[in-house]
Amino acid sequence: MNNRSYPYKLFLCVAFFIISLSAGAQLAAIRNLQRDLPLIKDSTDYVDALNKLGLLYYQKTWDSCYYYGRKANDIAKRIHYTSGIAGSLNVLGIYFSSTNQYLATRYYNQSLQLYQQLSDTANIGQLYNNLAVLSQSDNDMSTAIRLLRQASDVTRSLKKDSIRSVILLNLSIMDTTLSHSSADSLRGMAHQIIQKYQDTLLLRYFTFLRLTADLNTTKSDKNIAQLEDFARVLESDESNYLLPQVYTTLASAFAQKGKKDKALFYNNQALFRAQLNKNHSVIIFALENLKQFYADSDDYKTAYKYASLISDEKEKQQEYLKKSGYTYTNYVLREKNLQLAQNRSVAETRIIVISSILLIVLLSALIVIFRLYKKSRQSAAIQQQLSNTLQQHNQQLQSWDQFNNMLLGVMAHDIRSPFASIISLSTVMEADDSLSQEELRAVLHQLNEVSARGIQFMDGLLNWIKSKREDFKYTPRLLQVQEVLLEADAFFASRQKEKGLRLEIADPYSCTVAADKVMLTFILRNLLSNATQYAPQDSVISATITPQEQVVSIAITDQGQGMEQEKIASLFSLKNNDFTSNGLSKGAGLALIICQEMTKLMNGTLLVESSPGQGTTFRLGLPKG
Repeated sequence: MNNRSYPYKLFLCVAFFIISLSAGAQLAAIRNLQRDLPLIKDSTDYVDALNKLGLLYYQKTWDSCYYYGRKANDIAKRIHYTSGIAGSLNVLGIYFSSTNQYLATRYYNQSLQLYQQLSDTANIGQLYNNLAVLSQSDNDMSTAIRLLRQASDVTRSLKKDSIRSVILLNLSIMDTTLSHSSADSLRGMAHQIIQKYQDTLLLRYFTFLRLTADLNTTKSDKNIAQLEDFARVLESDESNYLLPQVYTTLASAFAQKGKKDKALFYNNQALFRAQLNKNHSVIIFALENLKQFYADSDDYKTAYKYASLISDEKEKQQEYLKKSGYTYTNYVLREKNLQLAQNRSVAETRIIVISSILLIVLLSALIVIFRLYKKSRQSAAIQQQLSNTLQQHNQQLQSWDQFNNMLLGVMAHDIRSPFASIISLSTVMEADDSLSQEELRAVLHQLNEVSARGIQFMDGLLNWIKSKREDFKYTPRLLQVQEVLLEADAFFASRQKEKGLRLEIADPYSCTVAADKVMLTFILRNLLSNATQYAPQDSVISATITPQEQVVSIAITDQGQGMEQEKIASLFSLKNNDFTSNGLSKGAGLALIICQEMTKLMNGTLLVESSPGQGTTFRLGLPKG
């Protein structure tokens, strides 16, 4: 693909019916739906109408998009309407895509899971595309391309394939590995679909794509004039969604031509259209362009004014999110409270089970003693059988006691630690009113990391507890090792940056394993946590992924102080194990024991290689995928 001189943004598909509507038709559709809404008697039809209104308002008024999406979600949950819940989650994801990408991603993924349960192929493709848009906004291009390819594969055999035109257009823009002919072929197929359905909105997007590509190639006044004509067409139809992109492209083109007045005019037009939409992220983007324009013109006073407006707009955005009750912190706290309630329920159930077992054992023992008293002269074989029975009961009780001691140890250390960190950080925020915005963001970032690590740890711990149940069924699936490794390491990125650490991954064969993702993530996260903690300042943590005959070897090595062989021998045993003498914290030692048990459950091996002063290597072996 050619290098692109002007900014591109993936096209967000919101629903099939909206694609074929012009701006005027959308306004008519909104009025008709609002008029008919009080007349709808069927609850499912009412939810569908609310979701359609939310999608229609996406290109007009973002606040209304949120209102109708939230209302549809509340009603759909109350009547247990799965398709309605999925649709409302998609609407809410679209709304938050411009203000809170974390929430948008969660809503999109929840909607995708529901549509997958319903085998709704068209909406599955739509959700893959919307997630790709978020990945592109986060500069994660590889994920965006992967999701678009999944969307293309899913929608390949659709009879009503209007959504496929959006996916093919986005793929032709994003996948820079495509040749010119391949990209043109994708755009050609998209254009055929657009013409088949007479999709006005997509036809304009396609026209914008073609005009911008021509402008990148020739940079001629004729191309700029054509793009200005296209902008006037959009203005006559009030196509607010696409106009900010067109104006921004025109501003960049005139700036390169040295026509500053024209560049300033179109930058202001982009800001005006974004303000009409009440789209905070686009408003901030337009203000950034104006700030940069005046800075490049050495008008630093005006540039500072726009910098202040950017700050004010961001504060408005955050204030609106607080009022809506859907800030990132609130969402995480709600998830954490739910997790704590689930943990309490599990603990109460376990206590009841253990008490029942102890009562049964006690009653059994009384019965046995009573029978022994009455039949004291029975044969030695019967006495031996009784002795064996009692021994089995004792082993069972010891096993339960060992399991509960281990569980209590982990809960006392690893679960208490993030809470202590959260309390410490919140105390700093409460005690010091003079913290700057940068310092507050740093504290909130730390709260984010601590909370996320706590949730992820609980996921692994609950999975381990489930594995202890007799009815637990292990179901492996194919996992790409490097993807899981990077996901696990994300929790330690900031700590590694502070210590000057660098993670080097060697995976020349893109290995896959047959394993449980939650367990594998838990194991890798603990191994990377130890490596990050004990690696010296400004050193390398290496992760080597090597395919062997039947297994894949994952070796994680740090350059720390290492351990004696006698300490390594007791590393995975609770008996006579002093975790602090091994150079590990108590919580880390218990976590390693859990890792060992999870590895065995997945038919793998976990070994340690270390010597004093030579660092430590944990070598995980799992069945090849």
